[in-house]
Amino acid sequence: MKLNNDCMREVLIYLETCDYYTSDSSGDVTSNPVYLDTISDNFPQYKKHELFYVLKNLDQAGLIFLSSWAAGDNTIDCAVESISFNGHEFLNHIADEENWSIIKKGLASIRNYSLAAIEAVATGTAQGAVQGYLSSLT
Repeated sequence: MKLNNDCMREVLIYLETCDYYTSDSSGDVTSNPVYLDTISDNFPQYKKHELFYVLKNLDQAGLIFLSSWAAGDNTIDCAVESISFNGHEFLNHIADEENWSIIKKGLASIRNYSLAAIEAVATGTAQGAVQGYLSSLT
């Protein structure tokens, strides 16, 4: 199965908007995981198994914390507990539409669409932007 990078990015952007922790009426912190059904409802353009595959890969890459379990005869369900610090850092590089367009062009030219390649191109793009800005100050 191929990892859909646009789907991955869209899901990460969505996950960053979710409130994983809230305070209840007594002031205690409560956990609010985001379940696969909720994610699927927000992305009807993707099949549920595609979204699950994206979530599993994001978890394996250390970008999110995912709980998954079997729920009967080979039925799988999952819930995103939160985005990791590395996930927020990665998202900072790819969230901007203009940066994402540049990153995708870079990936196409090197013909590597792995998460590591996306991160390397995204980091290089961000570093180039910072260097360009700092050069303009002098």
